[in-house]
Amino acid sequence: MEFPADKLSSLRRRAEARVETAGTGRSATGPDGDPIRLLHELQVHQIELELQNEDLQTINQDLELLRARYQALYELAPVGYMTLSIDGVIGDLNRRAVDMIRRDREALLGSALRECFAPASQSGFDQLLHAAARSTEIVIADDLMLNRPLGLAAFVQVQMRRLEQEAALLLVVMTDITALKQAKDDVVTAIDRK
Repeated sequence: MEFPADKLSSLRRRAEARVETAGTGRSATGPDGDPIRLLHELQVHQIELELQNEDLQTINQDLELLRARYQALYELAPVGYMTLSIDGVIGDLNRRAVDMIRRDREALLGSALRECFAPASQSGFDQLLHAAARSTEIVIADDLMLNRPLGLAAFVQVQMRRLEQEAALLLVVMTDITALKQAKDDVVTAIDRK
């Protein structure tokens, strides 16, 4: 990690103040090459490195806290989050996605997401995957049916977006719309009965 020039000069001033406070009893003055001057420079440099280490430890603690917060948000989100390779292989997924698909997490990692959809929805998924691979915009497919164990029907809305920084990765958000679809079907049925 490289520190900006103003940060380095601040570290230098802080280090020199610590050396003076430590009271080595020796003056920092003297011609270049003077052992006392060299000792002073080494002490200042050592303290600069210690201060840099303290700063890096603080930064590392802050990053760890942010990582933990991100992990909690990702894992506990009310929607399924996934990363897919450009060819639709699951790289990572959160708990909600695992719950929605109703398969073992370890079995899902490295498998094709396409296989998690009912045969009638696989072509819709393929179209979505191809559209996401060609664009950096969010593409959406509604009413895709998951192929869950025991034949329990579940419908999802799937949103995909290719990462601009890593063109080989897709971000996926999967929302369970089963209850919404059932409510719509109930309304249509009630209207048809009239």
